Amino acid sequence: MNSRDVDLTIIGGGMTGLSLACAMSGAGLSILVVDAGGPGEPESIASELPSASYEFDSGFAPRVSSLNLAAEALLEKTGVWQHLDKNRLGVFSHMLVWDGEGTGATEFDCGSIHRDHLGHVIENKIVLQALLNRIKELDDVEYIAPLFLESIDLEDTDTSDSGLDLKFDDGSSVKTSLIVGADGSNSTVRNMLQFETREWSYTQAALVTTVETERSHQFTAWQCFTSQGPLAFLPMVDETLCSIVWSVDPEYCEHLLNLGAEAFCDQVGRAFENRLGLVTRTDRRYSFSLQQCHAKRYVKPGVALAGDAAHTIHPLAGQGVNLGFRDVVVLSQELHRAIDRGTNISAIEVLERYQRRRMGDNLAMMAAMEGLRYLYGRSEPGITWLRNTGMKLFDKSYFIKRAVIKMATGI
Repeated sequence: MNSRDVDLTIIGGGMTGLSLACAMSGAGLSILVVDAGGPGEPESIASELPSASYEFDSGFAPRVSSLNLAAEALLEKTGVWQHLDKNRLGVFSHMLVWDGEGTGATEFDCGSIHRDHLGHVIENKIVLQALLNRIKELDDVEYIAPLFLESIDLEDTDTSDSGLDLKFDDGSSVKTSLIVGADGSNSTVRNMLQFETREWSYTQAALVTTVETERSHQFTAWQCFTSQGPLAFLPMVDETLCSIVWSVDPEYCEHLLNLGAEAFCDQVGRAFENRLGLVTRTDRRYSFSLQQCHAKRYVKPGVALAGDAAHTIHPLAGQGVNLGFRDVVVLSQELHRAIDRGTNISAIEVLERYQRRRMGDNLAMMAAMEGLRYLYGRSEPGITWLRNTGMKLFDKSYFIKRAVIKMATGI
């Protein structure tokens, strides 16, 4: 790559980084996306178990995302949606959430917001491939991988017009007006530029796999708050296949990983109250640890963080990727506005508008998820009664439910 000048450099070739490049295409900028991994490389997860521990190969990857309506709108607007493999796209029009330790339950339906669905469930790798296919069509975006960022020259970062000097492991260098760190929860950009963070471990691990059930998932996203932790059954394109995410303590996760396939199906089915009949088969099982991290600031002169580089969240509501896409929408809006006004895209006032618009929303969602995790992680009779009573009252409140579902869908 040698040395060059670039207007916008995005570090990270995941869903956030690639979608930002697509959103900024056509703005008159030269855009470079650099990824430390290979093209479309799947996210790192635990090693798979021996073949004896699973009963069938579903053909679906274990890491999936639940794309809300706002995320779909972004992918459609940027020309990515048409590249998605529709044979891998599971739609849901209904959601059911209940307390496995009590009688509280609530339902959400797409009709309450006058839509024909609430979202789609799709493998992360399918979204990444669609994004990469779209990137190939864009003349003003260059994607390079694998390439590791080795250093960022901070000498002139006190002014917004000076640019940043980036050096990579192949000996090349880039001078860029703006760098966006979209390189995940262990962000190199965030660490190199010493962004302060608040972070803590949930002391939980998420077990993920695909299972087959006796009955159809009914195009419904199911969530049960079990005594071990929240368990989600997410509908795949095949009506008897669900992607599951079960957030439990690490010891119990290890127990589940080491169960035989039949015993695991029985245990997860009972925890789910066999709402879809018996769990008949399981694919390979994987796990990953859960940790929350939030940057105290998302921006510095010439630098912005987006997606997991700025914030990570518990997966119990499936909002992580959607918050990242929302970052992309807002950041691209502010950058387009700066370009239209003849303002430097690296100007701190431009970036701080992005920060103001996104930080409150992200913190509110994180606080809500933390509150739910705490509330449903307690087993005292008084708290159990309180949360079940509250859930029943919530389910009867049309206007509150409608406001919550609009927030969850991003519309």
